[in-house]
Amino acid sequence: MNGDAAFPPAEEAADLKLDDHLPFLLVRAAEAVGRLVARSHEERFGLDAAEWRVLARLAEADEPVPLAQGRGAEDAGARRAARALMRQGLAEAGPRGATLTEEGRRAHLAIAHLVQAYEAALMSGLTPGEASSLKQLLRRLAAAAERLGGEGA
Repeated sequence: MNGDAAFPPAEEAADLKLDDHLPFLLVRAAEAVGRLVARSHEERFGLDAAEWRVLARLAEADEPVPLAQGRGAEDAGARRAARALMRQGLAEAGPRGATLTEEGRRAHLAIAHLVQAYEAALMSGLTPGEASSLKQLLRRLAAAAERLGGEGA
């Protein structure tokens, strides 16, 4: 699964239909939902997707969150988003990490209500059991992909 396998002979036709291909379906759904929600964050609150994720993580934390010190793109993006939140007065840095300001808590609450409304609308065609199963299956797929990619070991 590491990409080193040779391609099969061209004569062997693969029975692959893109619209039935799981990775394509996942990406298509994630991009559509992501665009919908990101547009609302940006238009209503002036936050991009990375800033919303950091705001939500800070809101979930019971104590200050240390800003990532890694050099990876994800860590750099989180640091950039945290700095943007601080410039907007939504977060502040302390000796043990970042926390939300009172304004940041109010912004999180407003955005959380919006995000929950979008989730409810998206899940409205599913039974509660199907919605729960979908979330469990997505977590399992993410964990399997991380294992296959060597990320979760």
